[in-house]
Amino acid sequence: MLTNNIFITAAPPWHVFCFSYGEFEVLKERWASYDACVEIMNTYLVPAAIWNSGTINGVAVNTLAPEILMHPVSYTYRDRDISLEDPAPPDIFTKAPSFARDKEVRIAIDTSRQQFGDAVFIDVPLGSLVRRIDL
Repeated sequence: MLTNNIFITAAPPWHVFCFSYGEFEVLKERWASYDACVEIMNTYLVPAAIWNSGTINGVAVNTLAPEILMHPVSYTYRDRDISLEDPAPPDIFTKAPSFARDKEVRIAIDTSRQQFGDAVFIDVPLGSLVRRIDL
């Protein structure tokens, strides 16, 4: 069971959970300040586990959120001349190129059905989908 997984507000009403993907040794170097990590054995099963079994304060995620998405982050600039057009709405799957080392995938939950603060904590019974790796 993964407990107290924090999903932070990225662009209301979306809350996101981020994780890195790629070669372990490269990621280990990137996140060297941590003493352990969680390996996700099959990332494609995680959104379904959150949707089907996840809870926020004991309430099923699928009753609180109309949608859950998962997508790799795109690292690109999004420039606009706001004097000529409306500013771009935040894109939950785009970050500046300076963050490209993070190699992120984001799971996003639409929390528009319920008012939450800047963070929600989700408990998910992931069982054999994850394992702890001491660094």
